[in-house]
Amino acid sequence: MPRIIIRPCVPRLARRTFGPLLMALLGVYLLFQWPLAHYTEWADESETVVASKLLAHGERLYSEVFNNHGPLTFLCGFLIEKVGDFSVPGHRMPVIALQLAIFASIFACPLLLSRYAKALAAIILGLFFLFLIPKYLGHTNQYDILAGCLLTLTLYIYLAPAILDPAALTPGAVAMGSFLIGSTAFLAVTYWPSLLLLYFSALRREHIQRSLAWLALALLANLAFLAFIGSLRGYIAEHLYFNLVILAPFMGTTLWGSAWAIVKALFFNAWVFPMLAWVAYGLVIKASGSAWWRASLALLGVVLFFMRGFGFHAMPGLYMLLGLFALSMGQALDRSSMKRTIYAGAALLVCLFILTYGPVWCRRMSSDPFPTSSEFSEFAKLRTAKGDRIIAYPFENVQYLLADRLPASGAFFFLPWQAKYNEAPVFGIKVDPCQEFRENRPKLVFIKDAVVWGRYPWQSYSSCIQECLDESYALGPGKGIYIRKDLIAQGL
Repeated sequence: MPRIIIRPCVPRLARRTFGPLLMALLGVYLLFQWPLAHYTEWADESETVVASKLLAHGERLYSEVFNNHGPLTFLCGFLIEKVGDFSVPGHRMPVIALQLAIFASIFACPLLLSRYAKALAAIILGLFFLFLIPKYLGHTNQYDILAGCLLTLTLYIYLAPAILDPAALTPGAVAMGSFLIGSTAFLAVTYWPSLLLLYFSALRREHIQRSLAWLALALLANLAFLAFIGSLRGYIAEHLYFNLVILAPFMGTTLWGSAWAIVKALFFNAWVFPMLAWVAYGLVIKASGSAWWRASLALLGVVLFFMRGFGFHAMPGLYMLLGLFALSMGQALDRSSMKRTIYAGAALLVCLFILTYGPVWCRRMSSDPFPTSSEFSEFAKLRTAKGDRIIAYPFENVQYLLADRLPASGAFFFLPWQAKYNEAPVFGIKVDPCQEFRENRPKLVFIKDAVVWGRYPWQSYSSCIQECLDESYALGPGKGIYIRKDLIAQGL
């Protein structure tokens, strides 16, 4: 009697549908980018976009345009504004491109051996990108998110292989990883401790020269970009000095306070702590030889990103933690003898999740869209020409974008810590809103009577600007709208 061989249908189905299913899930990811690009408004992101517009118009970062973020924050926005005139949705494209690059780096990661493990890691991370991190503003274009994307890309290309399988490292991976770590330092000075830990956790004796060369190249490239768009003295004054000396006391930053913020972020969160424990087990406890101390350094670097608590400021750490979790799940699948069956089951669950929760998430995004107009922006469009400049204080950056008007001052927002810095500026760097207010005399001004952080009323730190308003402006038809008095007489 002939022998009958029955092939398992599930593994065969997984093999035959592997490519089409991945393409379909990639299509779903891209389809969701449209609502995500138009989902919610975040004043910090609008600040970045407005600053990028001013830089593209030839104004100098730090010396003429106040900002306390690192210069790399504005690279993509500067290039985008050199091509055209875009609002926030257009400026979110670099984040989408970086996420796609992360997917590609997963498939190139030497620690994931089978195509099913690579696909599973990419699918898991894609779910996080679509449904989790947007809740913490992780889809927006801001330095926190850019750092998260760059470091997760570095994780798959360089960090994880250097720690767990140094034999798999290529010269290109060492070069790119070192360059990305060095560049991330120009997003925020507060990242430097974590970046040092990450850099030394991956540094191998046989790659020291190449790594240092590319790290130096990253520093030179970013300094060249800074010199092109801004001021080195301004960078020291408005980024390094301002954040470490002026802003820190307002935020109440202390060593113990930062440590407690880390504990609350990681250990008092229902899903973060189990994920951290899983990653720590896979990365540190199971590491062989000298890899354990390297893995410990890297994990400490990730943990330090949570020193400002859980939320958008922790995006570098959250991105990397999610990336490590996806990597560990892929490695777990590689160790299984039922790769295709498990992958097929996981893919089915993912499809069911998207079909059931996807419409709910789309409705949530559509309920909080990026605004297209406001009372002040409509008034500004009606009463000013395209080339006219306006002011919106204290932190109403979106008004410039909605009105399609540039700010009349490089200090286009004004907060208590700026007033404190202006009392004793360093290195001759001072963007004085009061002086520019009097010199540029904007036709329209918008003042939102806000209490910053619930502690600092507008009147408590803005006396100079308020004097200018009282002297030369009158209240207009809407709340908080001021019109220059001489223009009222002319019928504006």
